[in-house]
Amino acid sequence: MIPKISVIVPVYKVEQYLSKCIESILAQTFTDFELLLIDDGSPDNSGAICDKFAKKDSRIRVFHKKNEGVSSARNLGLDEANGIWITFVDSDDWIEERYLGDLFAGIKNEGLGLVFQGHAKVNNIGVVLRELNFSSYYITQEYFNLLFTTYNIYTYGAPWSKLYNLKLIHDKSLIFDTRINRGEDLLFMFQYLRFCDWVNVVDGFNYMYNIEVSGSLTKKLNSYESERYTFIQLCNIVKELSSIYHIENGNLNGWFLFVRTLIFFAINSIYNSKYDKRTRIKLLEEIMDREAISYMKLLSADDTYISFKIMRLLLVYKFFNLYDIYRSTFIICRRYIKCKTVS
Repeated sequence: MIPKISVIVPVYKVEQYLSKCIESILAQTFTDFELLLIDDGSPDNSGAICDKFAKKDSRIRVFHKKNEGVSSARNLGLDEANGIWITFVDSDDWIEERYLGDLFAGIKNEGLGLVFQGHAKVNNIGVVLRELNFSSYYITQEYFNLLFTTYNIYTYGAPWSKLYNLKLIHDKSLIFDTRINRGEDLLFMFQYLRFCDWVNVVDGFNYMYNIEVSGSLTKKLNSYESERYTFIQLCNIVKELSSIYHIENGNLNGWFLFVRTLIFFAINSIYNSKYDKRTRIKLLEEIMDREAISYMKLLSADDTYISFKIMRLLLVYKFFNLYDIYRSTFIICRRYIKCKTVS
């Protein structure tokens, strides 16, 4: 029997939270699913916990692999899944009992598409800190421009709380890009949207996103090369989608704000590494090409803090030496204040 849904859970160093995650999946009111637990070379007891649950429930399959990151783990899940639809759950989170049922109810009979729902941000003991509950809407391909201009879909790129069609993924050879450590899920969703017939957003939220966990698959410091590659890939796919769905730049202000954040992620990674000044200047020149500068100029009126405005202007007008002095001084002052506070 082919299950209607495959649930893919990448697992790494989450022995404290894993049982709660698995139990919440097994407690679903919708029961026609398989659960794939992908142990990504976890050095703790997470792999053993996966095996223990697999012995108790025939719907569970466990895969042990060497540690290669969350994208590699999810890709293995996509390769091994047998379901018609797939969804993801992070192993340090948990879901309410209607998670699968509500998502499955959002599937439309015509064509292939994407279903997604809101989520709640919670702490370790389950206290809800913030709820994200979308108003229901259904959009066919001819109106996909609204996903960017009205619904800001790029701010909800996480793979969970979504239902993807596995045949579409396999037919189009879609995978999570293992060269990206931040934004790989958003890039995957954008690539999937190129081939969708519809997007259906269902009311409510059943996913509990634990914001307090550290050391899991999704938490790591990224290199400059990874951040710059992410920026390039995401910009390229949005250009492609803008062309396909006839989205004018004037209607993408929210996306440009997001892109500016990507640029600063790349710049931050320069100053989180032990580069000398000459190398830092060279990398600033590389990231601040004509396209990046145009994004910065488009958003000149959106500076919240004076320090941010100063940094943006120094970058836009290519005063990279001054920027480096400003940024380096800022870092030194911050470290000094931190040390004084601790002492």
